[in-house]
Amino acid sequence: MIFFYIGCFIFSFMLLLFVIVSGMQQNIHQSLLVAMVVVANGGYLALALAQSHLEAILATKMIYVGGAFLPMLFFLVVADICSFRIPHPMVIFMYCLQMLIFMAVCTIGFSDVYYKSTQYHFENGIAYLTKEYGPLHNIHPVSMVIYLVALVVMMLFSTKRRNKVSFKNMLILIFTMFVGVMTYMIEMLFSIKTEIMPIVFIMMSLAMVYVIFKTNLYSVESIYMRQLQSVANVAYVCFNRKLDYMGCNDVAAVLFPELTSYSLDYPVPRENSTFCEKLMPKIEEQVAKGESPFGEGVGTKDRSTVRIGDAFFEYRLDPIVNVNRIWHGYILILTDVTDHQQYLNMVEGYSRNLEKEVQGKTQRIRQIQERTLLGMAQMVESRDLSTGGHIKRTSSVISVFAKALLQTDLHLNEQFLHYVERSAPMHDLGKITVDDRILRKQGTFTADEYEIMKTHAAEGARIVRRILTGIEDRKFVEVAVNVAHYHHEKVNGTGYPDGLKGKEIPIEARIMALADVFDALVSERCYKEAFSFDKACSIIEEEAGSHFDKQLAEVFLSCRSELETLYQSFADEDRELRENEEIL
Repeated sequence: MIFFYIGCFIFSFMLLLFVIVSGMQQNIHQSLLVAMVVVANGGYLALALAQSHLEAILATKMIYVGGAFLPMLFFLVVADICSFRIPHPMVIFMYCLQMLIFMAVCTIGFSDVYYKSTQYHFENGIAYLTKEYGPLHNIHPVSMVIYLVALVVMMLFSTKRRNKVSFKNMLILIFTMFVGVMTYMIEMLFSIKTEIMPIVFIMMSLAMVYVIFKTNLYSVESIYMRQLQSVANVAYVCFNRKLDYMGCNDVAAVLFPELTSYSLDYPVPRENSTFCEKLMPKIEEQVAKGESPFGEGVGTKDRSTVRIGDAFFEYRLDPIVNVNRIWHGYILILTDVTDHQQYLNMVEGYSRNLEKEVQGKTQRIRQIQERTLLGMAQMVESRDLSTGGHIKRTSSVISVFAKALLQTDLHLNEQFLHYVERSAPMHDLGKITVDDRILRKQGTFTADEYEIMKTHAAEGARIVRRILTGIEDRKFVEVAVNVAHYHHEKVNGTGYPDGLKGKEIPIEARIMALADVFDALVSERCYKEAFSFDKACSIIEEEAGSHFDKQLAEVFLSCRSELETLYQSFADEDRELRENEEIL
């Protein structure tokens, strides 16, 4: 049996090394859980090898170093995976409670509050203790049962809210915790000589690692970031506030091999090197300007290009700040713009005959950018259970609406309306910042949830401005930002986020508001059936002058026949798609 305890300890230790090396751990609770299993299994091995009563008691206390905290850590890790936010005071209370349990364990051999008595036995080369439990011992199994019940409740809520953990994975976690609690109860009631808990602890660790792996593997955000990193040739070099070197990514290490020899938390050596020669003077110049590390960020207003070998890189220096807006240092971002630089050199060196080719490539880059923005918007839409196909329909509605607006005396030119149509797919981009538990909720929001949801307008404007500035025409940027920011404003001032009234609301946002609300009315949502065109038009007519711009609403309602034809085509497409899926 001694090999059983040795094997459990070695396996748990190897599992800890795997978690650390693979980088799977996302927070301190996940790392602590696997580490505590190693400590507990080490305690079981020490107990089996104990040569005296005192050694056996010390080994038992070592077991509880891990065992006393494992149920709580298991619960907190599952909560993190399920995106359940446990209040910090509650987390502190749980840690304090488990610490009290461990302090009671520490009295073994000196007091009878946890174990009234213990007897040392040594049979067949294995040591073990028989115990008579004291009054405080019941706290530990009771806390385990409470955590198990809490996990079951969490599973039910996760299933209802469709969080990113699958029902199958939640069952694995609940079953593992249940086995752990039942095993502990059996050992406590029947005083089994050979401890089974080491293998149960390993099973809990394996289940947790498996679920974390599956969660990361099928996370949309993780997939997107991994794909972005795999195709982007971007180098990152980090510094603290004193410009001491703090590390770099693989792209930077290949670009500047000398970085791999630099010591962390020390100034960059001043010997002759490409990095020191090309970039350190520029970094120090940016920092010396004394610009605020917040807002736009150090250096972002003055992006420059540096040549390294045969390649050209655009560089900028951004601040490193945490979620609490605490400034920790700087990150140098080097983006390979060799292709772009070659385009510029080609334009300068060749005749006008090549201008069309340059323009064609520029247009292709713009199309790629627009497809990227559309892809981001569609990713947001795929997370929002209530807005499937919303991007496509609202963009088409704006196209129909724009043709009617050109015939009015509002003096809206074709270029401006084209900008509005291009901006429509980005109007809800800010929802990417809204937590899934709110965005994917089926039903009415609470007051707090609604306040969080309303932040998507301002966040969308910020994201759109940051993505488009410096790439797109300034007028188009302003139109796109206004559409994202103000499409939920109402002309009577009761909208959000700023409560603007009447003409204070940019006209592009007033146009978008009509298309957005109309599609919401005539489309099926998780909380309602689709309204008829009669009812939808009646609502817009009633809200003209309060929610919507009265003149724009009249023009919009005049497009009814074209809109009915448009939505009939959408219905025909959906029906044809369903028929093809059934055939397949």
